[in-house]
Amino acid sequence: MSGMFTKILCPLDFDSQSLWAIKIGREALQPGGHIRFLHLRCFPFALTPNEAEVPLAQSKESLEAILREALGPETPYDTVVESSDDFAKSIVHHARDIHADCIVLATHARRGVEKVLLGSIAEQVIRDAPCPVLIITPPSVSTPQIP
Repeated sequence: MSGMFTKILCPLDFDSQSLWAIKIGREALQPGGHIRFLHLRCFPFALTPNEAEVPLAQSKESLEAILREALGPETPYDTVVESSDDFAKSIVHHARDIHADCIVLATHARRGVEKVLLGSIAEQVIRDAPCPVLIITPPSVSTPQIP
């Protein structure tokens, strides 16, 4: 899969599946295209906006470091790190905002009771997305090494 899309949204959550999503997003990007990497945080307890800024800023720094190493300077991208209590809704909003022609989304591949209790963000995104959604499922053997 090389160069199929011009505007890609790639939500990331800092787990090993995210590394796969970064790699697939890069490979799916047409020359001259652009990727938005989105990291969403949920604060299950009350924080003031000032208190939330520190973990959001730290997450943005971590995301930028991962992307610099994984992508290098040749891949055009931007990053957004924000708080959300509805990840699927936020992902769809960003896809619409940038007029994405693809969402590359890693899934945790939850099954059984865990899936029933937690729901599936991927399923919600697929249902509401304004564009195709490429779901990356975790490999059963190892974590990729991004060249």
